[in-house]
Order: sequence, then structure tokens, then C-alpha cells
Amino acid sequence: MSKGPSTIGELLAELTNARPEDGVATTAGTETDKGLLNRLTEDVRTGITHIADQLDAMKPLPAIPTQWLLEQAAIDRRTPLSAKGILLGGLLYGILPLDLIPDLLPLLGIADDAVVLLTVIFAFLHLTKDIRKKLIVHELA
Repeated sequence: MSKGPSTIGELLAELTNARPEDGVATTAGTETDKGLLNRLTEDVRTGITHIADQLDAMKPLPAIPTQWLLEQAAIDRRTPLSAKGILLGGLLYGILPLDLIPDLLPLLGIADDAVVLLTVIFAFLHLTKDIRKKLIVHELA
């Protein structure tokens, strides 16, 4: 048994180099049809080869931990004071025992803390969107 293609490029090259004796159906036609078919086949082969080269050359981006990104955005001097205040207020609400709904009530006491913390995180993420993009670009450079 022969070994199959190891890259996408090899697979596509193997697929585009099919011949009639390989069992690929072809239609017999005039010389003009054959010329057009050859030209189309060559265009498709060129396009597939280009795509295969691009796919083989792609490299995954390094992972940037979300926690690091949020910490950097929280201490960055470009972060608006309103975003820092919202974050601080939400964290204090989650830590301090004074709540709208006391934590002694089953589920409801913890649920209000969770809602407040999630709202604070989403608000902070929204307010620091541009800063986080700049941090990512700076980190990848």
C-alpha cells in the first residue's frame, strides 16, 4: 500500500494531476473543446497550487493569556478612569458583605453577585477594547 500525501499541497497536486487512465471521466470533443478544457484545467491547477501554498505557509498565532491581557489593560495609563472605577466598584461589591440581596439567601444571594461581576467585566471589556488591541499588537511585535 502506498503512502498518502502528507501536506495539503501534495494532496491537491495529486488530485489535479489525474489522467483518464486513472479512472477520471472525460468527455471527447472537438479540438476547441480540448483547448478550452486544457486552459481551464491549468487555471484550476494554478489556483489550487496557490491556495495550497498559502495553507501550508500559515502559522498559528501565539496564544496571549486573557488574564494577562485584562491585568495589563487594568493598569495601563491609557485606560479611562471610568473603566478602572467600574472594575474596582464591581470587585468591591463582590468582596464586601453588603449586598442588595444578602448572601444568606440560597442561590439568590450568590446570583446577584455573579450578575454584577459579569456586568462589570463586560463593561470593562467594552471600554478597553482599543487598548487591548494595542496591547496585543505590541505583544506580537
